[in-house]
Amino acid sequence: MRKKLVAATTTAAILTTMTVYKDEVKDKAIRVAKPTQYVMYEKDNFKNMTVLDEKPILINSDKYKVVENKVYTTQSSCRLDPPDLDPTPSKGVIPWGISKVKALEAQSVNDARNVVVCVADTGVAPHPDIPLVGEYNAVSSQPTTGDPNGHGTHVAGTISAINNEHFVVGVSQAPIFSSRVLDSWGSGRSADIARGIAACVDKGNAKVINLSLGSPARYGVDELIYESIQYAHNKGAITVCANGNDGGDVGYPAKYCKYAVAASDSRDRIASFSSRGPETDVIAPGVDIVSTSNKGGTEIMSGTSMATPHVSGAIALMLAQGRMMLGVDDIGLSKDEQGRGRLNALETVK
Repeated sequence: MRKKLVAATTTAAILTTMTVYKDEVKDKAIRVAKPTQYVMYEKDNFKNMTVLDEKPILINSDKYKVVENKVYTTQSSCRLDPPDLDPTPSKGVIPWGISKVKALEAQSVNDARNVVVCVADTGVAPHPDIPLVGEYNAVSSQPTTGDPNGHGTHVAGTISAINNEHFVVGVSQAPIFSSRVLDSWGSGRSADIARGIAACVDKGNAKVINLSLGSPARYGVDELIYESIQYAHNKGAITVCANGNDGGDVGYPAKYCKYAVAASDSRDRIASFSSRGPETDVIAPGVDIVSTSNKGGTEIMSGTSMATPHVSGAIALMLAQGRMMLGVDDIGLSKDEQGRGRLNALETVK
């Protein structure tokens, strides 16, 4: 059962805490540099994003008490072959997930170009298919974010790739605000992620926040991110989170986001890697998803990271239509696996 959210701290309190993390403690932080890997979900067909060691980072300082700063990672795997489906297609590719959730039919009702979606991720690279309207960098002091990893760009394409006959088509065509909270490895710290979530609403005026990242359920509640998510909720934003990819219990922050998303395949089965549990709200396509690449073309990825942006795009359509309930189809899975059902964008806007 999802824990009831508590009252948010004020903006000043959140940002003050984050400033302490970034400016006073960062130089003395124990930064784990050695990457490890998740289990290979599809054996030789996929290469997993690298992650940090599965231990909380302890930050030590003479001035500040020891605090726990948990590690969050992208929730996806990247296809080894081919990295680009078609670098120079003559018209936009419609991925199977877009067709499955009836996104183009939903766009004929409303295309959500007036609803900003924040992608809190590895950044979003400039791409002819992505309507990028702003960016924030919580990872470094550089004013621009870019995307050295590729994960955030892929997520953004599924949400909003415009049907311009260039590369690929997304769910909603909503404008994207990029908040870079993860490093080039696809890993990040609690403080940076919390700052990035606050920036989604304070700097990006986002109504939807996509969080295709996570920490294992066994780590427990992260109060800093918990409070920043509630802060975003109180500002009127809807958070959409990936369940996780360890096949076990739903991870964090999905346990306390508005929507926790599991991943399905093209035959409406739950993906073997998808985490599941009573916190699951909805299931969406997350296996072999074609979307935008930070290299400029398209790329195939799998994970609950890829399922989550389908839902974020549909929520943008929902808000543009003035509705407050996602449409779903019951695909016969258990409630822990599918929540209310598999996403149906057309039913969302009808």
